[in-house]
Amino acid sequence: MSLPKLVGSPQAFGEILIQRQDQISNACPENINIARVITFMNLAIAGKPGLRNCTRLSFLKSLVECVALGLEPNTPLNHAWLIPYGNECKFQVGYQGLITLAYRSDRIDTIMAEPAYKDEPFVHEKGLNPIIEHQPNYDVERDEHTLEYVYAYAYLKGATRPLYVVMPKKELDTYRARSKAGNAGPWGTDPIWMYKKTAIIQVCKMLPKSADDQQLHQAIAADQTGKTYSMNDVVDLDDVESKEITPEDDYNEALKGEQNGKK
Repeated sequence: MSLPKLVGSPQAFGEILIQRQDQISNACPENINIARVITFMNLAIAGKPGLRNCTRLSFLKSLVECVALGLEPNTPLNHAWLIPYGNECKFQVGYQGLITLAYRSDRIDTIMAEPAYKDEPFVHEKGLNPIIEHQPNYDVERDEHTLEYVYAYAYLKGATRPLYVVMPKKELDTYRARSKAGNAGPWGTDPIWMYKKTAIIQVCKMLPKSADDQQLHQAIAADQTGKTYSMNDVVDLDDVESKEITPEDDYNEALKGEQNGKK
């Protein structure tokens, strides 16, 4: 029976990063200072201690995916999050991360999403000359319970009309229900930003594909599929993921011992 090794001590995991710093640099579009990667690791674990109980492999993949995209995980910038689901770490891009990557492509002039709440005049007309009119009312309750629509739009440079989507709350909630995070993670702490992110993703899917937008679409794919891409066939993960234990060992007891730093 194989027992996954857990992240455990940040200091010990930092040694793993240092041992593989050349390979990690190769996984990224530009050389990344390993000290910076270790800083992100420490900040992520400090903010979410549950990451200590994630497998080393899943945490390593998610961490490198994030820094390879030039995003900062689990910081006030809200670029992206490393989130523990049981003993698996998952990468999740944030609204600000998507906006950052979109502007980095240098093809987009403006991109944003706006929420419309109950008792705020909102008009949307489709057609050859579509109309979106929204009058924010800052005197009404503005939270997930009064949210009615989110609209997002993007102007490509030189374009006279935007690409846009209008998503009612009911439709947005179908995407929330599909999320493994559910009401945990940023969906629990920052639901409005997550609704806005959902609308931004739909707009980004409408963009004409270009190599300039590779990081943007890579981030969306990693966020929605749970699969990481920067690590594929790049970093040697031998002796990072697992060790052998005898068949008669009880898995839960072995896992408990691993979490407590026992051998």
